[in-house]
Amino acid sequence: MSAGAFFYGAGNVQSKQAIAFLGTFEAIGDDAIFEGINTDGQAKQVIRITVPGTVDNSTVYSVSYGGQTASVTTDASATQAELGALLLAEIPTVGSFGAFDVAYAGGNLDLTARRHNTTYPVAGFTVNSADTTNDLGTPAEQTSASAATPIEFGRALITTGIDASGREAFKVPVAADFSAQVITETYASLAATDSLSSTISFRGQVFTVDTPFDTNQATTLANHAANLETLYNASFGAGTGIVAAVATNDITHTLENPGEEFDVATTVNGSGGGTVAKVYTTGAPDDPTSSLRAKLRGMSKRRHDIEDQNLGNDDPAYGSGRMVEGGARGFGWVSSAQSPTAHSNVWVSLATATKGQFYNDVGTDYVWLPKSIMEWTGRVDSANSIAQLRIKGL
Repeated sequence: MSAGAFFYGAGNVQSKQAIAFLGTFEAIGDDAIFEGINTDGQAKQVIRITVPGTVDNSTVYSVSYGGQTASVTTDASATQAELGALLLAEIPTVGSFGAFDVAYAGGNLDLTARRHNTTYPVAGFTVNSADTTNDLGTPAEQTSASAATPIEFGRALITTGIDASGREAFKVPVAADFSAQVITETYASLAATDSLSSTISFRGQVFTVDTPFDTNQATTLANHAANLETLYNASFGAGTGIVAAVATNDITHTLENPGEEFDVATTVNGSGGGTVAKVYTTGAPDDPTSSLRAKLRGMSKRRHDIEDQNLGNDDPAYGSGRMVEGGARGFGWVSSAQSPTAHSNVWVSLATATKGQFYNDVGTDYVWLPKSIMEWTGRVDSANSIAQLRIKGL
């Protein structure tokens, strides 16, 4: 037997050994695997040179970088726009500027690095201000280069849209990606024979709260808001559910965990003539600005080439600008120290420290998912703190 048979890269282990690894995904059916790119938060460096509002006539203006110079000569009646257009046409023809895209608008000449995560020394860009009266501005960094946060295996993935190259972009969700949903109910003309009945749909459950008329509209609304708040705290816990508050003629219902979604429907019963009107003040069911479910694509899956590049790293990840592979339908192994039971609900953490990790109970900034989307299978590897979940489809 050759010596090579005793040694395996991470990809060899995953494909040849019956061992579960974080991010291992068994796809089921069509469209079970998807690909995209990790670009969220990624930015290209931008160097800006301002073009003077008043321009010297019949004068040479130049911009230099990397030992080469782009020079243009203004005419006898030069304007800012004309100088900007001349530089916009000339700079791309000079070889040392090949690493940049050039744009001009409103007196600003911008050189944008074509590569992400690459920083060029600003001091390397110069203009011939010693030769002009109305000078080009000193080159300055307008935007710093920045990298996208690595995406670890076995994390929830949301879509952030289509990037400039036409590829779908993904990231691991955090609470700041969503607004907390708010519903406002406005009441009018409540009278002695009226009563209120609210039906709340949240986390796969439906509850009803009934409140009779008491003294006047203000007292009745205060009582109803208190009854709602009692239900919310008892059913969902204070700090991780819904808050009900009354202000004049309004009762507002506010989710405490951004990314979750709920609905409330209230009727005024009786012959007193009272009315109620509902408005989705912030977000709504299926609204991607407030709903994790609306943007969720699946989980980041283990990939051999990425893992092989990260040997020695406990948390292999897709780096900035790298293609990401995810699972949308099938069985996946994810980080878990909770030993979730079969068919129990899945929660996704949007908290910064645990973003994109999966849980089986509520917590601050955790989002509940219906079992029609995901559920735990009950398979647990306690020694490695991983567990298997089933993604049924998104």
